[in-house]
Amino acid sequence: MSKLSGKVAIFRIGGATESEKEEKEFRVEDAIQASRAAYSTGVVPGGGTTLVRLAQTEGLSPMFKGALEDTFKKLLQNADLPAEVKLNELLQTKAPMGYNLRKGDELVNLEDEGILDPSLVVGEVIRNAASIAGNLVTAGAIVVFEDAPEK
Repeated sequence: MSKLSGKVAIFRIGGATESEKEEKEFRVEDAIQASRAAYSTGVVPGGGTTLVRLAQTEGLSPMFKGALEDTFKKLLQNADLPAEVKLNELLQTKAPMGYNLRKGDELVNLEDEGILDPSLVVGEVIRNAASIAGNLVTAGAIVVFEDAPEK
């Protein structure tokens, strides 16, 4: 951590092609920035579960609540798991329980599994989404691309 907090660290990154090398460089830079954010502001349980817990806050509009839960649902859909079923299972537990989608579909302690998000990043996600929603309301129109129904 001391090397990331102002001192010099040298990373040698290679790849078979220039585009592969650039992709790896972006991933390393992203990891460094996430580590800095986590170090400065702390961490919260990852995997979209923090957004689901925030969605349970009293007084939220149904639209905002749905938007917070949709991140978690999309992660589960990408893992080919039943999103609604797993969301209901998650809501029956307390933090930091959630799913390690790389290992299966069982509830695990996300802190023990090391599945964490920097709290700064989660806060920025919510702020940016709210800002975009506000812009859409003032614009009065939106173009939406819908997923094709599965056959």
